[in-house]
Amino acid sequence: MDVLIKAFWVFIILLVNLNSSVGQNKAEIRINKGVPSLFLEGKPYPPIAYMSYLGEKEFYKEAAAAGIHLYCFPAYLGDRGINTGSGIGPFRPPVWTGNDQYDFSGIIKDFEKIVQADQQAKIIIRLYLDPPLWWEKMNPEACSQLPDGTTFRQCFSSDKWREATGKALGDCTKWLLSSEWAEYLIGIHVAAGGTEEWFYHPAQRNDINPARAEAFRKWLIKKYNGDIAALRNSWEDENVTFTGALPGNINEPAVNRWRDPVKEQKILDTYRFHSETLADNIEYFCGIVKEASARKLLTGAFYGYHYYVTDPRMGHGALSKLLECKDLDYLSSPNTYNRVIGEDWP
Repeated sequence: MDVLIKAFWVFIILLVNLNSSVGQNKAEIRINKGVPSLFLEGKPYPPIAYMSYLGEKEFYKEAAAAGIHLYCFPAYLGDRGINTGSGIGPFRPPVWTGNDQYDFSGIIKDFEKIVQADQQAKIIIRLYLDPPLWWEKMNPEACSQLPDGTTFRQCFSSDKWREATGKALGDCTKWLLSSEWAEYLIGIHVAAGGTEEWFYHPAQRNDINPARAEAFRKWLIKKYNGDIAALRNSWEDENVTFTGALPGNINEPAVNRWRDPVKEQKILDTYRFHSETLADNIEYFCGIVKEASARKLLTGAFYGYHYYVTDPRMGHGALSKLLECKDLDYLSSPNTYNRVIGEDWP
């Protein structure tokens, strides 16, 4: 009997340890009194966070004193900046340092500063998924391929980039949930592209990677149900085929007018594909976080800036897909940059 009792308690301990390996918080969005609301461990929680690229302990203390205990800090898989136009560099050291190699020292430092300032802290990490330079050099076939023969970061249509980055994201999430910081972590905000906001970097509009063309053809087959006559009629092109179709030129100057769907359906299809590619990636990476955390962590992303960013070249034209995504908990944006006291961002 003693042996059975001991075996029973060993089994219980194993179950407890297994459960604790996926974090101590269950964060989720529920409908509460008719509106989406943040819940932690089944209880409503104020959805107001302090975030800064330059967060310091003194400022975290000020936030805590004001009753704010939710924080967000950035982390970067790669070693390059978020804005290729402004030259702004990364705000933290890279996490992804080699194949299956990671450096979490920057993340640890941010956790330490916040937790030392606020023992009640709950934290969302904004993780930037653009690849490090070493990865781009090793995997040119998975990167944006430019007309001059050079490469530029990731090709958003590349399965190889998506799978390698997904593995890195999953590895990071599992490390976090097995670390001493797991009890403070409640979410991963997936970020990529220009200014972390899932904008295409300008150079990526020129991407001639065959993977992008192949993904576009698959997209066309799905849209037109494999009906070549429908495609040709829509594009007003009797020679186009599903095996030879190419995306239109989205590296054109901005067009400040309505498109004509009779004469310009090819470019309209290209822009729709252009946007849905980003939405599909957001959905994919959020799914990885959900799986790695047994659906305990929140997922979020920047997307859908329709009031402020109306340029289709940026790729924010597929909001409807993400509103249906079961693995994405929230969408986010900054306030509009021409700020006026008393006016909020719609």
